[in-house]
Amino acid sequence: MLQNVSAVLSDTGDALLTGDHAYHAEKDSDKNSSVDLRLGTLWDGDGGLKNILANADDNDGTDDEDGVIFPAFGNLVGSTFNLLINIQQEFDNGRQIHAWIDFDGNGVLNNTTEKIITDISAIEGDNSYPITIPNNAKLGNRYLRVRLCSSGETCDTQGGKTYDGEVEDHLIRIGDIDFGDAPDTTASTGADDYLTLDSNGDSYQFVHPDLYIGSTAPDADQGILQDATATADNLDSTDDESGLNLIPIQNLSTDYKLYIPTTNNTGATATLIGWIDFNNNGQFEDSEGQIASVPSGVTQVNTELEWNAISPSNQPYLFIRLRLIDRAVTNITEVSSLST
Repeated sequence: MLQNVSAVLSDTGDALLTGDHAYHAEKDSDKNSSVDLRLGTLWDGDGGLKNILANADDNDGTDDEDGVIFPAFGNLVGSTFNLLINIQQEFDNGRQIHAWIDFDGNGVLNNTTEKIITDISAIEGDNSYPITIPNNAKLGNRYLRVRLCSSGETCDTQGGKTYDGEVEDHLIRIGDIDFGDAPDTTASTGADDYLTLDSNGDSYQFVHPDLYIGSTAPDADQGILQDATATADNLDSTDDESGLNLIPIQNLSTDYKLYIPTTNNTGATATLIGWIDFNNNGQFEDSEGQIASVPSGVTQVNTELEWNAISPSNQPYLFIRLRLIDRAVTNITEVSSLST
């Protein structure tokens, strides 16, 4: 005997976390193509996709991660922010919300120290939770996981199977952020047109008071500053790009050297990276970059970057991007001009 059997879809977490996978089976009791219980308006099944940005589920066809809202900026260590979670339902079987943030960045959501919400009586509609970031949280992009299931199911741990509801994973930025300010007039790249704005995927650094370039520690901004001379960040409040002596590049130069004052009092080796867009195509490419190690315990010490066998574009000016990161790097391919 042949029968038609409908496959049961499932929604899974898409963050690159270690351990058991969060799995929420589709439950659509009245078969109206709308699941009984969900975060936000949308729900789709996925095939267990994961990536480092926790947006693999967003990009697989339907961006269904629309039920969790939090501030993009200002989530500082020791501060409190508001986490808004929207629940929509077809049937009332009770609602429970559980949420975690990977504060230490180790890829595991600790149920004791990193669980931020346990709510077994959540309401339909908007649920608002004040979340305090602990003083020992590490700066950077950290995974936030929210799980929703009905009262009769179990979803109170990082992973495991449950048979209704939904899971959403997000990246939350912890710490102040410093962006670049090279000209950015479109969402693509070209001559004098870089990926600078946050909306276009610019590189950014989490501000560390003991790790900076030049004579002034960086100030925070929100990735909305750019202009034709790459000075928009300098003019917004604090000129945190001061103390640099960028000597001109001659059109016929084959070598170029800079001495960049750097400060590193983090207790670990850092790396200075510099890219110069020699061909003026709006991209800071690996072939245009140089790196130098910066030991801990130095304050405004000149760090040398040298480019050899260069062929500069015949332009009135070229753009340079400098990054000082809090880890040791031995090859330019290990760090991007367009990521944290």
